[in-house]
Amino acid sequence: AMTDYPGRHDWAVWRVLLAAILAVGVTHAALASPAALFERIDARLELMDEVAAYKWQRGLPIEDLDRETVVLDRAAADALRFGLTPDSVRALFAAQIEAAKVIQAYWFERWAGGEAPPPAPDLAADVRPALLRLGAEILEAAAGGAPTTAPGAFARDMADGIAVTGLDVTARAALLEAVAGLERYPDRLAQIFDVGGLRVGTTGDYAPFSHSADDGPPDGIDVELARHLGDALGVRVEFVATSWPTLMADLAAGRFDI
Repeated sequence: AMTDYPGRHDWAVWRVLLAAILAVGVTHAALASPAALFERIDARLELMDEVAAYKWQRGLPIEDLDRETVVLDRAAADALRFGLTPDSVRALFAAQIEAAKVIQAYWFERWAGGEAPPPAPDLAADVRPALLRLGAEILEAAAGGAPTTAPGAFARDMADGIAVTGLDVTARAALLEAVAGLERYPDRLAQIFDVGGLRVGTTGDYAPFSHSADDGPPDGIDVELARHLGDALGVRVEFVATSWPTLMADLAAGRFDI
């Protein structure tokens, strides 16, 4: 019967089964060196002169706390796709935000002194999509593993990789600390327990296993089994929409756990 599933007293069985499943789904691109990560951070910060020009020409302030919240929340959520801890990713993107404000302030000061700002592309239509793309590339690069070089070489990699104009010593040091503080989960099961959530991919179009009516919540045998598994693990279950053509690619990309 559907209700006759292993409970917490059969935790060892659940753990073995789930660990075997999750071991298959965790694949990330390897980071050859910290230089690759620093290059992506530099590319993102290099767009800050365009952001500053857009704000300067429209009389907008440098700081946008609402937008910062959106960026940090998105980064923390996306961290799970790459096996990174949300808190350490949030710290990295917070350091990038502070660095971005330093760079924008540098350009504001120059333009206030009489230098003419360059033409500014549209912030929403042109710059932010590029920032989002580079943000994802930063996470993908960061997922390759902790830096293995000596601290001095690590700092030199950053000095070589991040050469954006307007970045001061304090912001650079904060970035270096945030990159060094990135934390990775040893496996997907550890991630599930840490965040208290199991992400389950489902197509929702395959009754009686998984189906939904009128965009409602998913239902079916597989859905009920997933909820039982979440109960046995003591975590919440989040259903993530996927499709048959993209099912394995979405799993490999870390969009869901099982």
